[in-house]
Amino acid sequence: MATLKDLSAQLADIDKRFNDVSVGDEAAGYALLEQREAVKAQLDQARGAARADIGRRVDAGAAAVAPVNGDDAFRGMIRAMEARTMTIGASGTTTLPDVVQTTVAAELVKARDLAGVMRGLCSVVTYPTSTNVNRLSTRNAAAWTAEAASFNASDLDTTAVSFSAYKSTVQTSVSVELVQDSVISVEAELMTEHGRAHGRLQEEGFVAGNGTGKPMGVFNGTWDTNPAAGDGTLTVSDLVTFFYGNLPAAYQSTAVWVMSAANFGTLANNKDTTGQWLLSTSMNNVAVHGAAALICGRPVYVSEYAPSTKIFCGDLGVGYRIADRAGFTWQVDPYSSGSTGYVTFRSFARTDGRIIEPGAGAIYTI
Repeated sequence: MATLKDLSAQLADIDKRFNDVSVGDEAAGYALLEQREAVKAQLDQARGAARADIGRRVDAGAAAVAPVNGDDAFRGMIRAMEARTMTIGASGTTTLPDVVQTTVAAELVKARDLAGVMRGLCSVVTYPTSTNVNRLSTRNAAAWTAEAASFNASDLDTTAVSFSAYKSTVQTSVSVELVQDSVISVEAELMTEHGRAHGRLQEEGFVAGNGTGKPMGVFNGTWDTNPAAGDGTLTVSDLVTFFYGNLPAAYQSTAVWVMSAANFGTLANNKDTTGQWLLSTSMNNVAVHGAAALICGRPVYVSEYAPSTKIFCGDLGVGYRIADRAGFTWQVDPYSSGSTGYVTFRSFARTDGRIIEPGAGAIYTI
Protein backbone atom coordinates (compact mmCIF):
# COMPACT_ATOMS: atom_id res chain seq x y z
CA MET A 1 0.00 0.00 0.00
CA ALA A 2 1.31 3.46 -0.91
CA THR A 3 2.55 5.58 2.00
CA LEU A 4 1.29 9.04 2.89
CA LYS A 5 4.50 10.50 1.51
CA ASP A 6 4.14 8.63 -1.81
CA LEU A 7 0.50 9.67 -2.23
CA SER A 8 1.31 13.30 -1.40
CA ALA A 9 4.08 13.25 -4.01
CA GLN A 10 1.69 11.78 -6.61
CA LEU A 11 -0.85 14.51 -5.86
CA ALA A 12 1.79 17.23 -6.22
CA ASP A 13 2.93 15.76 -9.54
CA ILE A 14 -0.63 15.69 -10.90
CA ASP A 15 -1.15 19.32 -9.85
CA LYS A 16 2.06 20.33 -11.61
CA ARG A 17 1.07 18.52 -14.81
CA PHE A 18 -2.40 20.07 -14.66
CA ASN A 19 -0.85 23.54 -14.40
CA ASP A 20 1.16 22.80 -17.55
CA VAL A 21 -1.85 21.72 -19.61
CA SER A 22 -2.34 23.96 -22.63
CA VAL A 23 -5.28 26.34 -22.52
CA GLY A 24 -8.22 24.77 -24.33
CA ASP A 25 -7.04 21.17 -23.92
CA GLU A 26 -10.08 20.21 -21.86
CA ALA A 27 -9.66 16.46 -22.45
CA ALA A 28 -6.23 16.41 -20.84
CA GLY A 29 -7.45 18.65 -18.03
CA TYR A 30 -10.45 16.43 -17.23
CA ALA A 31 -8.26 13.29 -17.32
CA LEU A 32 -5.86 14.79 -14.78
CA LEU A 33 -8.75 15.93 -12.60
CA GLU A 34 -10.05 12.35 -12.51
CA GLN A 35 -6.58 11.07 -11.57
CA ARG A 36 -6.36 13.71 -8.86
CA GLU A 37 -9.69 12.72 -7.36
CA ALA A 38 -8.63 9.06 -7.24
CA VAL A 39 -5.28 9.81 -5.58
CA LYS A 40 -6.92 12.30 -3.20
CA ALA A 41 -9.40 9.62 -2.12
CA GLN A 42 -6.53 7.20 -1.42
CA LEU A 43 -4.68 9.90 0.52
CA ASP A 44 -7.74 10.73 2.63
CA GLN A 45 -8.26 7.03 3.33
CA ALA A 46 -4.62 6.59 4.35
CA ARG A 47 -4.78 9.64 6.63
CA GLY A 48 -7.96 8.34 8.23
CA ALA A 49 -6.36 4.98 8.86
CA ALA A 50 -3.30 6.66 10.39
CA ARG A 51 -5.45 8.78 12.71
CA ALA A 52 -7.45 5.74 13.77
CA ASP A 53 -4.24 3.84 14.49
CA ILE A 54 -2.91 6.72 16.59
CA GLY A 55 -6.18 6.90 18.52
CA ARG A 56 -6.16 3.17 19.29
CA ARG A 57 -2.62 3.26 20.61
CA VAL A 58 -3.15 6.48 22.62
CA ASP A 59 -6.25 4.93 24.19
CA ALA A 60 -4.23 1.85 25.09
CA GLY A 61 -1.73 4.03 26.94
CA ALA A 62 1.30 5.89 25.60
CA ALA A 63 3.64 4.07 27.98
CA ALA A 64 2.37 0.63 26.99
CA VAL A 65 2.73 1.07 23.23
CA ALA A 66 6.00 1.99 21.55
CA PRO A 67 5.56 4.74 18.92
CA VAL A 68 6.05 3.44 15.39
CA ASN A 69 5.35 6.43 13.19
CA GLY A 70 6.31 10.09 13.14
CA ASP A 71 3.19 11.51 14.83
CA ASP A 72 3.34 9.04 17.72
CA ALA A 73 7.09 9.33 18.12
CA PHE A 74 6.83 13.11 18.33
CA ARG A 75 3.86 12.94 20.69
CA GLY A 76 5.70 10.51 22.93
CA MET A 77 8.72 12.79 23.02
CA ILE A 78 6.62 15.76 24.16
CA ARG A 79 4.75 13.75 26.80
CA ALA A 80 8.10 12.65 28.23
CA MET A 81 9.26 16.31 28.21
CA GLU A 82 12.47 15.60 26.33
CA ALA A 83 14.38 18.66 25.10
CA ARG A 84 15.21 18.16 21.43
CA THR A 85 16.30 20.37 18.57
CA MET A 86 15.79 19.46 14.96
CA THR A 87 17.12 21.12 11.81
CA ILE A 88 15.58 20.02 8.54
CA GLY A 89 17.28 20.61 5.22
CA ALA A 90 19.94 19.52 2.78
CA SER A 91 22.83 20.79 4.90
CA GLY A 92 21.21 20.48 8.33
CA THR A 93 21.53 17.96 11.14
CA THR A 94 18.98 16.45 13.49
CA THR A 95 18.94 14.90 16.93
CA LEU A 96 15.46 13.49 16.37
CA PRO A 97 14.68 10.09 14.86
CA ASP A 98 14.39 10.19 11.06
CA VAL A 99 10.72 9.24 11.19
CA VAL A 100 10.01 12.28 13.41
CA GLN A 101 12.10 14.53 11.16
CA THR A 102 10.09 13.49 8.11
CA THR A 103 6.76 14.05 9.83
CA VAL A 104 7.57 17.49 11.26
CA ALA A 105 9.17 18.66 8.00
CA ALA A 106 6.17 17.54 5.97
CA GLU A 107 3.67 19.20 8.29
CA LEU A 108 5.52 22.52 8.48
CA VAL A 109 6.14 22.70 4.74
CA LYS A 110 2.58 21.66 3.88
CA ALA A 111 1.05 24.28 6.18
CA ARG A 112 3.47 26.96 4.95
CA ASP A 113 2.77 26.34 1.27
CA LEU A 114 -1.01 26.45 1.79
CA ALA A 115 -0.75 29.95 3.29
CA GLY A 116 0.03 31.73 0.01
CA VAL A 117 0.32 31.50 -3.76
CA MET A 118 3.86 32.73 -4.47
CA ARG A 119 5.78 29.52 -3.79
CA GLY A 120 3.64 27.71 -6.33
CA LEU A 121 4.28 30.32 -9.02
CA CYS A 122 7.96 31.25 -8.61
CA SER A 123 11.15 29.24 -9.04
CA VAL A 124 12.28 27.94 -5.63
CA VAL A 125 15.88 26.91 -4.91
CA THR A 126 18.02 26.20 -1.84
CA TYR A 127 21.39 27.90 -1.39
CA PRO A 128 23.80 26.87 1.42
CA THR A 129 25.14 30.44 1.84
CA SER A 130 24.40 33.99 0.79
CA THR A 131 25.17 34.15 -2.89
CA ASN A 132 25.19 36.31 -6.00
CA VAL A 133 23.42 35.08 -9.12
CA ASN A 134 24.41 36.64 -12.42
CA ARG A 135 21.58 37.43 -14.80
CA LEU A 136 21.75 38.71 -18.34
CA SER A 137 21.10 42.44 -18.64
CA THR A 138 21.43 42.38 -22.44
CA ARG A 139 20.60 39.69 -24.99
CA ASN A 140 22.57 38.28 -27.91
CA ALA A 141 21.39 39.52 -31.28
CA ALA A 142 21.61 37.38 -34.41
CA ALA A 143 22.10 38.89 -37.87
CA TRP A 144 21.82 37.73 -41.45
CA THR A 145 25.38 37.40 -42.75
CA ALA A 146 26.54 37.26 -46.35
CA GLU A 147 28.99 34.66 -47.59
CA ALA A 148 32.55 35.33 -46.41
CA ALA A 149 31.35 38.36 -44.44
CA SER A 150 32.34 38.99 -40.83
CA PHE A 151 30.17 37.59 -38.07
CA ASN A 152 27.97 39.98 -36.16
CA ALA A 153 29.52 40.89 -32.80
CA SER A 154 27.05 40.55 -29.94
CA ASP A 155 28.46 40.78 -26.43
CA LEU A 156 26.71 39.93 -23.20
CA ASP A 157 26.33 42.12 -20.13
CA THR A 158 25.47 40.58 -16.76
CA THR A 159 24.14 41.98 -13.50
CA ALA A 160 24.66 40.31 -10.10
CA VAL A 161 21.55 39.65 -8.02
CA SER A 162 22.41 39.17 -4.34
CA PHE A 163 20.42 36.66 -2.25
CA SER A 164 20.57 36.92 1.52
CA ALA A 165 18.76 34.85 4.19
CA TYR A 166 16.06 36.66 6.17
CA LYS A 167 14.80 34.75 9.19
CA SER A 168 11.13 34.23 10.04
CA THR A 169 10.51 33.03 13.60
CA VAL A 170 7.59 31.79 15.69
CA GLN A 171 7.56 30.97 19.42
CA THR A 172 4.65 29.51 21.40
CA SER A 173 4.48 28.52 25.07
CA VAL A 174 1.82 26.12 26.35
CA SER A 175 1.28 24.58 29.75
CA VAL A 176 2.61 21.13 30.58
CA GLU A 177 -0.89 20.08 31.59
CA LEU A 178 -2.31 21.03 28.19
CA VAL A 179 0.35 19.03 26.35
CA GLN A 180 0.10 15.96 28.55
CA ASP A 181 -3.67 15.83 29.13
CA SER A 182 -5.11 17.00 25.83
CA VAL A 183 -7.13 14.45 23.87
CA ILE A 184 -6.13 16.07 20.59
CA SER A 185 -2.54 16.36 19.41
CA VAL A 186 -1.51 19.80 20.66
CA GLU A 187 1.92 19.49 19.08
CA ALA A 188 0.41 18.64 15.69
CA GLU A 189 -1.82 21.72 15.91
CA LEU A 190 1.20 23.83 16.83
CA MET A 191 3.18 22.51 13.86
CA THR A 192 0.32 23.43 11.54
CA GLU A 193 -0.08 26.89 13.06
CA HIS A 194 3.66 27.57 12.95
CA GLY A 195 3.78 26.51 9.30
CA ARG A 196 0.88 28.81 8.45
CA ALA A 197 2.46 31.70 10.32
CA HIS A 198 5.72 31.30 8.39
CA GLY A 199 3.76 30.99 5.16
CA ARG A 200 1.82 34.22 5.74
CA LEU A 201 4.93 36.19 6.68
CA GLN A 202 6.95 34.88 3.73
CA GLU A 203 4.04 35.46 1.34
CA GLU A 204 3.89 39.09 2.47
CA GLY A 205 7.63 39.41 1.86
CA PHE A 206 7.55 37.83 -1.62
CA VAL A 207 4.58 39.99 -2.64
CA ALA A 208 5.14 43.35 -0.97
CA GLY A 209 8.51 43.22 0.85
CA ASN A 210 10.80 46.24 0.62
CA GLY A 211 14.12 44.36 0.76
CA THR A 212 15.04 45.72 4.22
CA GLY A 213 15.16 42.86 6.72
CA LYS A 214 12.86 40.90 4.43
CA PRO A 215 12.71 39.82 0.75
CA MET A 216 12.19 42.30 -2.08
CA GLY A 217 8.63 41.69 -3.19
CA VAL A 218 7.23 41.41 -6.69
CA PHE A 219 5.37 44.70 -6.37
CA ASN A 220 8.31 46.68 -4.96
CA GLY A 221 11.06 45.34 -7.22
CA THR A 222 11.96 46.84 -10.59
CA TRP A 223 10.51 45.34 -13.77
CA ASP A 224 11.41 46.52 -17.24
CA THR A 225 7.87 47.58 -18.09
CA ASN A 226 5.97 49.95 -15.80
CA PRO A 227 3.47 51.97 -17.85
CA ALA A 228 1.99 55.21 -16.61
CA ALA A 229 -0.81 55.00 -14.07
CA GLY A 230 -4.38 54.74 -15.25
CA ASP A 231 -7.28 57.02 -14.40
CA GLY A 232 -8.17 55.28 -11.12
CA THR A 233 -10.77 52.95 -12.62
CA LEU A 234 -10.29 49.25 -13.36
CA THR A 235 -11.91 47.25 -16.14
CA VAL A 236 -11.19 43.98 -17.91
CA SER A 237 -10.64 46.00 -21.09
CA ASP A 238 -7.85 47.97 -19.35
CA LEU A 239 -6.01 44.75 -18.50
CA VAL A 240 -6.44 43.29 -22.00
CA THR A 241 -4.83 46.43 -23.47
CA PHE A 242 -2.09 46.32 -20.84
CA PHE A 243 -1.39 42.60 -21.41
CA TYR A 244 -0.88 42.80 -25.16
CA GLY A 245 0.70 46.24 -25.14
CA ASN A 246 3.29 45.85 -22.38
CA LEU A 247 4.15 42.22 -21.67
CA PRO A 248 6.68 40.73 -24.15
CA ALA A 249 5.14 38.07 -26.38
CA ALA A 250 7.73 35.54 -25.19
CA TYR A 251 6.16 35.55 -21.72
CA GLN A 252 2.48 35.90 -22.58
CA SER A 253 1.83 32.16 -22.91
CA THR A 254 3.27 31.47 -19.43
CA ALA A 255 2.17 34.62 -17.59
CA VAL A 256 0.02 34.84 -14.47
CA TRP A 257 -1.86 37.70 -12.86
CA VAL A 258 -1.44 38.57 -9.17
CA MET A 259 -3.84 41.05 -7.59
CA SER A 260 -5.77 41.89 -4.44
CA ALA A 261 -9.17 40.42 -3.64
CA ALA A 262 -10.74 43.87 -3.93
CA ASN A 263 -9.39 44.39 -7.43
CA PHE A 264 -10.50 40.94 -8.52
CA GLY A 265 -13.95 41.68 -7.13
CA THR A 266 -14.09 44.85 -9.23
CA LEU A 267 -13.17 42.93 -12.38
CA ALA A 268 -15.60 40.11 -11.58
CA ASN A 269 -18.40 42.70 -11.55
CA ASN A 270 -17.62 43.90 -15.09
CA LYS A 271 -20.42 43.22 -17.62
CA ASP A 272 -20.63 43.60 -21.38
CA THR A 273 -23.26 45.66 -23.20
CA THR A 274 -25.74 42.77 -23.03
CA GLY A 275 -25.42 42.45 -19.26
CA GLN A 276 -23.31 39.28 -19.32
CA TRP A 277 -20.44 38.85 -16.89
CA LEU A 278 -17.07 39.30 -18.62
CA LEU A 279 -15.48 36.83 -16.21
CA SER A 280 -17.97 34.01 -16.62
CA THR A 281 -18.04 30.69 -14.80
CA SER A 282 -17.86 28.68 -18.01
CA MET A 283 -15.17 26.00 -18.26
CA ASN A 284 -13.18 27.96 -20.82
CA ASN A 285 -12.79 31.03 -18.64
CA VAL A 286 -12.23 29.73 -15.11
CA ALA A 287 -8.87 28.33 -14.06
CA VAL A 288 -8.30 25.73 -11.38
CA HIS A 289 -5.21 24.83 -9.36
CA GLY A 290 -5.73 27.78 -7.02
CA ALA A 291 -6.50 30.43 -9.64
CA ALA A 292 -9.66 32.52 -9.46
CA ALA A 293 -10.28 33.03 -13.18
CA LEU A 294 -8.60 33.64 -16.53
CA ILE A 295 -7.87 36.98 -18.17
CA CYS A 296 -6.40 36.88 -21.68
CA GLY A 297 -6.26 33.12 -21.19
CA ARG A 298 -3.88 33.42 -18.24
CA PRO A 299 -4.72 32.49 -14.61
CA VAL A 300 -5.53 35.09 -11.97
CA TYR A 301 -4.18 34.56 -8.44
CA VAL A 302 -5.43 36.55 -5.47
CA SER A 303 -3.05 37.49 -2.66
CA GLU A 304 -4.11 39.28 0.49
CA TYR A 305 -0.82 41.18 0.42
CA ALA A 306 -1.13 42.59 -3.11
CA PRO A 307 -1.50 46.40 -3.05
CA SER A 308 -4.82 48.00 -3.91
CA THR A 309 -3.36 50.24 -6.62
CA LYS A 310 -1.25 47.74 -8.58
CA ILE A 311 -1.64 44.49 -10.52
CA PHE A 312 1.22 42.23 -11.61
CA CYS A 313 1.32 40.21 -14.82
CA GLY A 314 4.21 38.08 -16.01
CA ASP A 315 6.04 34.77 -15.83
CA LEU A 316 7.05 34.45 -12.19
CA GLY A 317 8.74 31.10 -12.81
CA VAL A 318 11.29 32.95 -14.94
CA GLY A 319 11.17 36.40 -13.41
CA TYR A 320 11.22 35.83 -9.63
CA ARG A 321 13.29 33.43 -7.53
CA ILE A 322 12.75 32.30 -3.94
CA ALA A 323 15.99 31.19 -2.28
CA ASP A 324 15.61 29.09 0.88
CA ARG A 325 18.39 28.31 3.34
CA ALA A 326 18.38 24.76 4.76
CA GLY A 327 14.66 24.41 5.49
CA PHE A 328 12.95 24.62 8.90
CA THR A 329 14.39 24.39 12.39
CA TRP A 330 12.00 23.14 15.09
CA GLN A 331 12.80 23.30 18.80
CA VAL A 332 10.99 21.97 21.87
CA ASP A 333 12.17 23.54 25.13
CA PRO A 334 10.65 22.34 28.44
CA TYR A 335 13.34 24.07 30.55
CA SER A 336 13.37 27.84 29.89
CA SER A 337 9.89 28.27 31.38
CA GLY A 338 9.81 24.95 33.20
CA SER A 339 9.61 26.55 36.64
CA THR A 340 6.23 28.04 35.71
CA GLY A 341 4.96 24.85 34.08
CA TYR A 342 5.28 25.83 30.44
CA VAL A 343 6.81 24.16 27.38
CA THR A 344 8.14 26.43 24.64
CA PHE A 345 7.92 25.51 20.95
CA ARG A 346 10.06 27.46 18.50
CA SER A 347 10.46 27.31 14.75
CA PHE A 348 12.41 29.38 12.26
CA ALA A 349 13.34 29.39 8.61
CA ARG A 350 15.53 31.63 6.45
CA THR A 351 14.68 32.71 2.95
CA ASP A 352 14.91 35.52 0.39
CA GLY A 353 13.20 36.49 -2.84
CA ARG A 354 14.42 38.63 -5.75
CA ILE A 355 13.57 39.56 -9.33
CA ILE A 356 16.05 37.80 -11.61
CA GLU A 357 14.55 38.53 -15.04
CA PRO A 358 13.02 42.03 -15.13
CA GLY A 359 11.76 41.56 -18.68
CA ALA A 360 9.46 38.70 -17.67
CA GLY A 361 6.89 40.87 -15.88
CA ALA A 362 5.09 44.18 -15.81
CA ILE A 363 3.14 46.22 -13.26
CA TYR A 364 -0.21 47.81 -14.07
CA THR A 365 -0.95 50.85 -11.91
CA ILE A 366 -4.63 51.65 -11.59
